[in-house]
Amino acid sequence: MNDPRLKDVMQRAGVTSAPHITFLNVVRANAAGQNVTDYVEIIHKVADFDKWLKVYDAEGSATRAAEGMVDGILARSIDDPSMVYLVFDITDPAKAKAALASEAKKKLMMGAGVISKPEILFFRSVVAH
Repeated sequence: MNDPRLKDVMQRAGVTSAPHITFLNVVRANAAGQNVTDYVEIIHKVADFDKWLKVYDAEGSATRAAEGMVDGILARSIDDPSMVYLVFDITDPAKAKAALASEAKKKLMMGAGVISKPEILFFRSVVAH
């Protein structure tokens, strides 16, 4: 990241803003091998990671799959372990968006100790699998 050539390469590639770089400790990774191209990343701060994890696990991967989201990556920021990063494969975008916008999901997150407004980023891979 300190390579002086990086700034030049980024400028030539069309990057117009400073990069945001976060180093993560991956807690879980599920390489299910599904052929999906849609993903959602959810970033939020939690008061107590262990408490949050119990609620997350109790909700269960089957519930999230029924909502169109297959567990992918669960990670924590190395610099601030209270920051949680989740990446899900999206199998049904409409279901996933509805679930994430639901009052039930918001209540579940608040009960789990989420203390920041979740940042929810939907994206699509352009790389062929």
